[in-house]
Amino acid sequence: MKEVYKQVAFRVDPKEYQYFEAFAKRLELSPYAMMKLLVESWAGAELLMRRLEQGTASEPEAFAELGRLIERIKTVAKLNGIFSEIMQRVCNHYGVKLPAAAKTKGG
Repeated sequence: MKEVYKQVAFRVDPKEYQYFEAFAKRLELSPYAMMKLLVESWAGAELLMRRLEQGTASEPEAFAELGRLIERIKTVAKLNGIFSEIMQRVCNHYGVKLPAAAKTKGG
């Protein structure tokens, strides 16, 4: 049986969505494209990791998928960089020092 695509939906405050749209526009993306990018990036990384752990990915396949993930991650990094820049500017304005980023599991 063929799998059907999943649709992700959730509710947010209308004002928050308005600002989310503005943030997306600043990056020349649609809100839909931003959320889809995150889901596809994280899912692709998980799938590649599982295939590597199980030994089911050949080297050419792994490198091809890695290349696709890197293209996505470039945009994710741009999103994160702009978000971090905005947060830093606000903190600087109010004299608040941002704490160092917490280490993640395995990192």
